Amino acid sequence: MTEPTITIEIDPTADAAYILLMQNDVARTVEFSPELAVDLDELDVVVGIELLTLAVSVTHDDINRLISRFHVQSGLQDAVHVALDAITNLLANAPGIRTATAAGRTPYGTLRPTPRAVLEECP
Repeated sequence: MTEPTITIEIDPTADAAYILLMQNDVARTVEFSPELAVDLDELDVVVGIELLTLAVSVTHDDINRLISRFHVQSGLQDAVHVALDAITNLLANAPGIRTATAAGRTPYGTLRPTPRAVLEECP
């Protein structure tokens, strides 16, 4: 069985990150907390999770509450936790990520979490 592939986009200009779980169309967005918004498809399945600020740490308890409230495909639930760890590790080890670059582009582009909670560039 292959690992689920999700992507993470970090926008230092907006001080936000987005975890894309699937390519379905977004039907609506729900504010889960002041730090998290959830994009849902027409069947209320989670398409993506937006971290609305990188200044506040989102915890695994926050993610567990989100998963218990909204439908995250079972094969992606662990991947959301790995993505959160990868974002946390990146922010801890690359303080310059919060500095906006030219045109507001992140120097890391679109990333995917590895099983070790490290972000690698998508080809």
